[in-house]
Amino acid sequence: MLPLTMALITVVIPVAFCLLGNAKPTPSSQAHEYYYNDTSPSQVYELIGYVELGTPVILKAPVAGYDLIVMGSTKPYMVPGAPIVPVKILTYKLPYGAKVEKVEVTAEVARLEGRFRLLPCPQPQRLGSRRPAPAYVENPEIYGSQEPYPGRLYEYEVHRGVDPVTLERVTFVVVRIFPVQYVPATGNATYIRAARVSITYSQDMPAPAPTSTIDVVIITNESLFAAARELASWKNASGHVAKVYNVSYILANYPGSDPPEKIRNFINYTVTNYGTLYVILLGDAELVPVRRVYSAEFQEWAEYNPYVECDLYYADLDGTWDTDGDGIYGELEDQVDGFPDVLVGRLPASTLEEAYAMVAKIENYRPANRWFRRILLLGTVTFPEYDPLSPEGEILKDYLEANYLPENFSWTKLYEDLGNLTVDNVVSEASRGYGFVNFAGHGNTNLWYLGAGGYFTTSDVYALTNGYNTSVIAASACLTNDFADTDVAISEAFLIHGGGGAIAYLGAAEVAYSYVDYWVTAGLSDEMDWRFLAAFKGLEEDGAIPTPGLM
Repeated sequence: MLPLTMALITVVIPVAFCLLGNAKPTPSSQAHEYYYNDTSPSQVYELIGYVELGTPVILKAPVAGYDLIVMGSTKPYMVPGAPIVPVKILTYKLPYGAKVEKVEVTAEVARLEGRFRLLPCPQPQRLGSRRPAPAYVENPEIYGSQEPYPGRLYEYEVHRGVDPVTLERVTFVVVRIFPVQYVPATGNATYIRAARVSITYSQDMPAPAPTSTIDVVIITNESLFAAARELASWKNASGHVAKVYNVSYILANYPGSDPPEKIRNFINYTVTNYGTLYVILLGDAELVPVRRVYSAEFQEWAEYNPYVECDLYYADLDGTWDTDGDGIYGELEDQVDGFPDVLVGRLPASTLEEAYAMVAKIENYRPANRWFRRILLLGTVTFPEYDPLSPEGEILKDYLEANYLPENFSWTKLYEDLGNLTVDNVVSEASRGYGFVNFAGHGNTNLWYLGAGGYFTTSDVYALTNGYNTSVIAASACLTNDFADTDVAISEAFLIHGGGGAIAYLGAAEVAYSYVDYWVTAGLSDEMDWRFLAAFKGLEEDGAIPTPGLM
C-alpha cells in the first residue's frame, strides 16, 4: 500500500521552465551548521551537521486533561492514537548516485521535570464524508507502556530525484530527529536541546553526460498529434529541445509487461540517453495510459477503487514499483522511492479541441504580470460535528496566509463562517484572475462542497471568464482529481475550459484525509495543501523561477 499522501495526484500543465546553474550539496534547512570532511582519497566523504532544537515548552492541550510539548522549529509527530511529540525533519542533498554508508545522530539527554499526559494524535477523517469517526482515542497498548515513545532518537531515509532549486538530480537524505522521549505509563519524559548529525557516503565517478539532448518529451495519442506538435514547436522556439512521440510507437518499440511499463521504460531511456528533464503526457487516461497503484485503505469500502491512478510512476524511475513481482504496483512492500527523477505533467485532453485549449493556455500564460500575485482562499467549516468554532478549512487558509504567503502577494478570503462562500461569489472572484486558488472542504469527482454556500460544480467552472489569467489550483478535498475514473472530473474541467479556469491543479484522485480542529495543518491532505504554496515561496526565496511543475 502506498502512503496516504501518494494517493494524491498532481495534474500539472508545464509552463515556463527554468534552467539554473549547479549548487553545492547543502541541507535544506538554514537552522544548523554543517561541513564536509573528506576522510580518504578513495571518494568516501562525511557530512557533519549541528542542529539546535530549543527548550521544551509545556502547554495545556485544547482537550481537558492533556498536555502538549512543543520545541522551537519542530513540528508535531502524528501517529493516530499515539502521543503527539515533537519531530525535527532535515533534508540533506548529496551528489546523485551517492551511496550512504552510515547515518548517526548523537546528543546529550536531560530529564524533563514534571509528569505529563500527552494528547493523542486525532484519527484521520475522510474529506468526502459528513460522518466523522471519533477524534481523540488513545492507543491502549502505547499509553499503558513503560517503554519510551517514540523509542528512537532518529530515523532516516535515502531517496534520489530532481532538486527543484538547481534542477539537478541529487541524492536526498531525510533525517527525522525525535527530541522528546515520553513514557506514557509514568508520564516522565527526557529531551535533547541540540544534536550532531553525521552522514558518511561514498561516490563513484558520474556517468558521462549525453552527447545530444531532448529536454522536453511529449507523449501523446495519434488523435492529438497536431496539438502536441504545436506545443513542441512553441517549446523549441522558447529555447528547449522538444520532441513528440506517439503512444503507439512506444508500445511497439519498448519492452514491458503492459502499456504503462513500456511508457516508463521509454521515459527512462530518454532520461539516460538524452538528459530529458520534462515529460508532458498529452491525453486523458484513455489515450495515454496511466499506472494504477494499490491502496489497501480503499479495499475496505466498496464505493472506492483500491487501484488509484498515479502518474508519479512515470516520474519516479527508481526500481520497478513491483518489487515482489505480483503484478500489483505501489504496495508498501514494493519499496517505492517516491521522489521524481523527471518532472511529469498530464494535459488530460480527450479531444483535439481540448488539447488546443490547453496548449493555448500555456502559450499565453504570463505569471510575471501583476495579476498573478494574488491568491483566492476558500475555506469551509469542514467537520461541524466536532466543533463549529474550529472550522478546519478556514483554519488551514488562515495558517497558509500567515506563514506561506509569498512576498508582494495579496489575498481574498471567501469563508463559510463569513457567509461569503457562495457559488456566485466563487465564480465572480475566480473570474478576476488569481495566481493561486486554494480550497479546503469536502468534495467529489464533479464538485467542491461549499457547506452552507452550496455545491460548486463542473458547470460553474465553465462559467469562469478569467481568460488566460489562469490559476494554479490546490484543493484539499476528496476525489476532485479522479481523472481516470470520471468522464470529466472537476480538475479536468478547470484545465480544459478555454475561457478561463486553471493552468494547473493539485488534488486527490481518491479519498483525502484530514485532522480535526487546529491539528488540520499537522499532516495528511491539508499539509500537502499548504506545502504546495510553501514550495513556491521557498523557490522564489532561493532565487529560482517557480513553475507548477517544480512545486
